[in-house]
Amino acid sequence: MTLKAAGYVITNAEAIWGIGKTQQEAWMDFERGMAAANVEVMDAKPESDDGWSPPVAVRDDFSCEPATQALLDQIAEGGGNQSWRYDGDVACTSDEEPE
Repeated sequence: MTLKAAGYVITNAEAIWGIGKTQQEAWMDFERGMAAANVEVMDAKPESDDGWSPPVAVRDDFSCEPATQALLDQIAEGGGNQSWRYDGDVACTSDEEPE
């Protein structure tokens, strides 16, 4: 049985960086979190003349994936540095992953 998506997560496969009920909400959460961390979100990585650049998150390095309500709740409560799995194309908690 495939799990049902209740919203979306923004991930780069290392962590979850944003959540939302819609894709737009998830991307907005991602951008708010990056802004709070003083990380600029860009469409392409900037070139720097002096070899130094401010922290940058390149949008194409992240993806928006459907997610279960349990995963959305887990991330909302504990942050995005947690393990997660996939049931088909739906991101889920480790406890939800079918055996």
